[in-house]
Amino acid sequence: MKKLVKPFVLLLLSVSMAFAAPKPQSFKVGMYNVHDSHLLKVFVEKKRGESMLVELKNKDGQTVVTKYLDKKSSKAALCFDLEDLEAGNYSMEISNKNEVFVKEINLVDMKKIEVEKKIIL
Repeated sequence: MKKLVKPFVLLLLSVSMAFAAPKPQSFKVGMYNVHDSHLLKVFVEKKRGESMLVELKNKDGQTVVTKYLDKKSSKAALCFDLEDLEAGNYSMEISNKNEVFVKEINLVDMKKIEVEKKIIL
């Protein structure tokens, strides 16, 4: 019985690694959301002379926002305002001619609630 466990664990580990999204080799991506806002900051570091496409897609695969990175720069900082989008699942696709980087984004509804403040003396 112990002999069967080890091959099964190795098989499970190799299958999970096969489905993991590989990191792109020719460019670097960093992204974060600004606290208490609907802003998403995306940073891309790439080679000069290479154009890139940055797309935000909804769950149906339709492109919501498209931004292009020109060949002249090696670094880019993009800001996406997500306030007008509905809550749900989206994907950020950053691609050049050879590679595609995909990051899943779950957008939740952020409703502002005004609280009445009272000062009692």
